[in-house]
Amino acid sequence: LLSLGSWVGGDMDGNPFVTPEVFAEALGLQYCALLRLYKADMELLAPALSLAGNFLKPDPDFDAALGCMLEEMAQAGLDTAMYRQQVGREPIRLMANLMVRKLAHTALAPPLEPTSRRRPFAYGDVEEFRGELALLARRLEDNGFGRTARLRVGELLTKTRLFGFHFVSLDLREDAQNVAAAARWITRALGLSRDSVGEEAYLQALDAEILSPKTVLPRQLLGGEVDEGGDAEEAAFVRRLLGVLTVARKSKPTMGPLAARNLILSMTQSAEDMLNALLLLKTEGLFYQDMHGRYRSEMDLVPLFETIGDLRAAPHVMDTLLS
Repeated sequence: LLSLGSWVGGDMDGNPFVTPEVFAEALGLQYCALLRLYKADMELLAPALSLAGNFLKPDPDFDAALGCMLEEMAQAGLDTAMYRQQVGREPIRLMANLMVRKLAHTALAPPLEPTSRRRPFAYGDVEEFRGELALLARRLEDNGFGRTARLRVGELLTKTRLFGFHFVSLDLREDAQNVAAAARWITRALGLSRDSVGEEAYLQALDAEILSPKTVLPRQLLGGEVDEGGDAEEAAFVRRLLGVLTVARKSKPTMGPLAARNLILSMTQSAEDMLNALLLLKTEGLFYQDMHGRYRSEMDLVPLFETIGDLRAAPHVMDTLLS
């Protein structure tokens, strides 16, 4: 019923200080803040789960999960001696305490590092955390503590559905004309010239390129040699825009698909503006064809029609785009 979004750290429109580094820092701050809040919730929850192990029904799956957590903790170089002594005493509380340690250990690694998902005793994504919460809830329900499961653990599960591991979705925003400038670097490399064909033919060629399974632009084409054929300032801008989109892509595996969901285009005037943005998403691997041949987009495009004339033209623009 509710989702949260923000633009702080992602609004590039008229703000040259929003760089890939700034955007990555904004995402990381949200991620670490949320892990601290989850950790605080778990610290409050753990004392309420002090149920004696000898009064609990056997649960091989729970015991196996607990054993795996302790093994991962040892692999991470953390001392497990004290925790292993508690396995038979209060196993549900023990798992909650281990989850506290695991959240703290997860926060030590930057969320945009590809190795973060493979670290021992660290959550790869929110689904892993949610799965352990579900184990706690099930063990409580199986032993007659359904109210605690629903109210205490259930409340935290609700938070994970709302916040995931991203906290709030950070919008990326840029002027459509600047996005068009970036797209021109790509279309020049592809041999597409807007000036040599009519608008309709160009849109069809752009559409075909976007839907083609081939890679749009190798990253090396934005190296030093490309600056010789164009404006150096514009080339730097293109790198910044593509760099921010790269950060958005890297945030998804650990922080989830909603970490950076929207690419907002200020001053949208045409269907071409939207296709330009889609071309950039494809360049950065955010729009692609999956193994089943279906097209997938990791971001939503949000056009802003901001003048009276653009508002009046919006139905035609959207009809052209959707066609």
